[in-house]
Amino acid sequence: DIDVDEDCSAIIAFGEHLADMRVRAFVGGRNFAHPFKLRKGQNKFTEYVRRIAGRYLMLYVYAKKVTVRELTVRDYMYPQKVKPVKLKDGLKQRIYDVGVRTLQVCIHEHYEDCPGREQALYGQDSRNQMLFGYDVFEGTDVQRESLRLLSMAGFNKRDGLIWSTAPGWRLGILPGISREDGFGGIPNFSLCWVLAVTEYYARTKDAELVNDVLKTIDTIMSTYM
Repeated sequence: DIDVDEDCSAIIAFGEHLADMRVRAFVGGRNFAHPFKLRKGQNKFTEYVRRIAGRYLMLYVYAKKVTVRELTVRDYMYPQKVKPVKLKDGLKQRIYDVGVRTLQVCIHEHYEDCPGREQALYGQDSRNQMLFGYDVFEGTDVQRESLRLLSMAGFNKRDGLIWSTAPGWRLGILPGISREDGFGGIPNFSLCWVLAVTEYYARTKDAELVNDVLKTIDTIMSTYM
C-alpha cells in the first residue's frame, strides 16, 4: 500500500541477511526482486500465488516522494494441527516453539529444505523434517505425499537413483551434466529417502505407500549393491 507523487517504477527485493547497508537480494547470479509500475496516487496490491521467503524486504521507488502505508509478507501456512507441548523451563519452551515455527514455514504443499530461497523438496532435508513432524503435528499426510513425490524423481534417470529435489530437477544438475544424461544429484540423498520410507512405515504401518514406491526402492538399492 504505497502513495507516490508521479507515475514511476518500483522494485521490491527480499533477502535473508544484510550486507553493505542493504538487503542482500542478488546472490550467486540470482536476483530475488520483482519490478512494479506505480501510478500517481495510492497503489494497493496483494500477490497471493507467488512464493517468496526471507527475513528482510527492501523497496526501491523511482519517484521524488513516496509514502509507504504497508509492505509485508503474509503467512501462507499448510493447515496442520500442532500437538500441545508445555515445558517447565521457559527457555526450553521458547526454543521448542521456535523449532515448531521453523517446521511450519518449511511446508507448503510438500516439505522444503528451508524457509529461504530454494524452497525445494530435498531427499535428505525432508527426512529430518518428517522425523520431527511425527511428534509435533497431528496426521502424516505431508510425510506420505512428500515421499511419493520424491519417488517420482527417478523417472528416466539412468544411474538408478532419484534426483536431489522434486518435483523440479534443476537444483540436482551439476556443471557439465545435462538432464538428458540421466546422471546428477546428490547420491546419498536417495538412501536418505529410503530410510525415510522405512521410518514412515514404522510410524504408520501404511503398507499401501510402501507398495507404491517399492520399485524405486529396489532400483536404488540395486544401484548401490
